[in-house]
Amino acid sequence: MKKKDKKEEAKDEIKHRVIHSFYSNSMGSGFSSDDFYIDFVQLPAEDGENWANTTRIFLNPGNFKELVKFLKERLDDYEKEYGEIKIEEEKSE
Repeated sequence: MKKKDKKEEAKDEIKHRVIHSFYSNSMGSGFSSDDFYIDFVQLPAEDGENWANTTRIFLNPGNFKELVKFLKERLDDYEKEYGEIKIEEEKSE
């Protein structure tokens, strides 16, 4: 068994708590030379509201690439268990 280094041991000691939950039904992203950002957007229901909640997450390029890899692995696991997720192709204008 591989011995954990101090950084890995510190990660094991961190206690996590969810401080904010947010359901996102839309998203966007962008980047600069220094970082990437992801906007998780909660579009309003069709009840006359004209605003949307948005949470923006910033990541450095290395962490963003790790996130993409992590999400791909989770997606693959999900589709193995529940089947392929079908999405509609964007309509060309």
